[in-house]
Amino acid sequence: MSIVVIIFLMIIILAGLFLFEIIKKTTKEKLRQERIIKAIHNFYLYRNLLKFASITKIVVTGNSVVIYSKRPGVLIGKRAKNIEELKMYLLVNYNVESVDLKESKRNLELIYNIQSNNQNSVYW
Repeated sequence: MSIVVIIFLMIIILAGLFLFEIIKKTTKEKLRQERIIKAIHNFYLYRNLLKFASITKIVVTGNSVVIYSKRPGVLIGKRAKNIEELKMYLLVNYNVESVDLKESKRNLELIYNIQSNNQNSVYW
C-alpha cells in the first residue's frame, strides 16, 4: 500500500474515534439530565405536591436547573423549606449548583391534558 492510502486510513480511524467520544459524552450528559429530572419529579411526588404545582417544563443545563411551573409558590413551600431541601439534595447527589423557578405562561388546561396523557412520563 502506498503512504497516501495509509495516511487516509489513519485519518478516517482518528475521525471515527473522535466522533465516538463526542457521542459517548452527549449520551452520558443526557443520562445525567434524565436522572436529575426524575429526582425532581420524585422529590415533589413524595411530598404530594406534584399535582398542585403544575410543572410544565424542567430544563437542565450544566450545573443549573430551571423549573417552569404554573404555581411556583407550591414548589417553594412554607418558609422556602421545599426548595432548600431540593437544592441540598441536588447539590449533594448531582452537583447541581443552582435551581431556579419560573412562572409558566402556559394555559392550565393544556398542562392538565399533557399530565393526564403522559402519566408515566418524566418530561412535561
